[in-house]
Amino acid sequence: MESAGIIDLKFRERRDFSPYYLLRNPFPAIGIPEDVPRFTADRELEKTMFQNVISELIDAGSSLLTVVVGDYGSGKSHLFKVFKNSINTQLLNRDNGTLAIYIKSPGEEFKYLFHGMIDNIGRDLLRKLASELIVGLIQDNVEFRGYLKPDYKEKWEAILTAEDVIMKTRYKSMFNTIRRLIFTDIRDSDIVRAFLHMSHPDKSINSWKWFVGEKLDKEEQNNMEMTTNSIDSDNVYLFFCDFIKMLHNIGIINVVLLIDELEKITFISPIRRARYQDTIRQLIDEHPSQVCFYFSIATRQWSSLTREPTALVRRLQGNWHILEPFEKEDVIELLERYLLTARIVNFSGNISKKEYPECHPSLCPFTDEAISLIHKISKGIVSNILLLCRITLNALIDQSEHYRVITTKLVEEQAEKLTLR
Repeated sequence: MESAGIIDLKFRERRDFSPYYLLRNPFPAIGIPEDVPRFTADRELEKTMFQNVISELIDAGSSLLTVVVGDYGSGKSHLFKVFKNSINTQLLNRDNGTLAIYIKSPGEEFKYLFHGMIDNIGRDLLRKLASELIVGLIQDNVEFRGYLKPDYKEKWEAILTAEDVIMKTRYKSMFNTIRRLIFTDIRDSDIVRAFLHMSHPDKSINSWKWFVGEKLDKEEQNNMEMTTNSIDSDNVYLFFCDFIKMLHNIGIINVVLLIDELEKITFISPIRRARYQDTIRQLIDEHPSQVCFYFSIATRQWSSLTREPTALVRRLQGNWHILEPFEKEDVIELLERYLLTARIVNFSGNISKKEYPECHPSLCPFTDEAISLIHKISKGIVSNILLLCRITLNALIDQSEHYRVITTKLVEEQAEKLTLR
């Protein structure tokens, strides 16, 4: 007997996209960019500008500053994640490498910027960097082999790739030597100790807690020989600068900071906003080399921010770039790329053209007129384009008795539901 109110999910009816040579609806339900973008459409100018910035950073060590200005949904976050993925898959190594860090938002004060940086780097990468540093020191330096426990001194080569290499050393003494020899320019020892303890299988969790702003209890703090139990607003700027130096010291020569949603600082109170802007300005000024700053901000808030003649604004104003809305050709490229990700195996353009002559094969089931209307209604804003494409494609399947392909009428009906008209 079927229980009242129970929804049968085992035998739910599924939309069948196969008549249009699709396995599924490829358009995302919400306009949030993927952490690892599969592709980007157009933006050739922005990509070329980024290539030039990174070339200058690597070749000359010049710190550069760029502000990307665009409407909400125009693809700023997606572009920043493309930048990050491109750098970290091609240039991230421990030999004069480059690391890109995407910071979702500067938040309401500087500590959010620091914790956002740490969160994006991630626990796994921090642990990997710390472990590789220790392994490299043991491999290349006789002095550091002296920190191996007696059972391992004669067979040190066999443990160099072991994940638990730190457990085979007198690591507390070794950490003191690493601090003295490798991190001489780091002002606070706590960030060095927290970083090195990331290599310890039992203590990395406490190091991570400290890095992301959680407080250590007294036992955890003493066990790691830390002088502070947390990173707070008073010491976070020092730790931010020390962390960048620490990356340089372990071989990551260049750092690219991709700071999204700069508009968030325009929503805080005037006194706090002025203080925060001055801190960001100071951060830029203190890193004239080996650090690239990329900011993004919404168009309206950019206008608001630049009305205030602050020191930060003076630095940003000469380095801004408008992210233009998509033209129709860009919309076509975007649709083609998304549709391709969901095409059936052995998709044939000839068969598609024969079955649906109204559509170009790569755009089936969208007609050219429908795409023109999607471009017009969306105003070229990427998030609007994707959302409209998604609900229109679903509507085509749901109303297959009335529509053969996606027409302007179907687009208009769905746009009314989204209040995009």
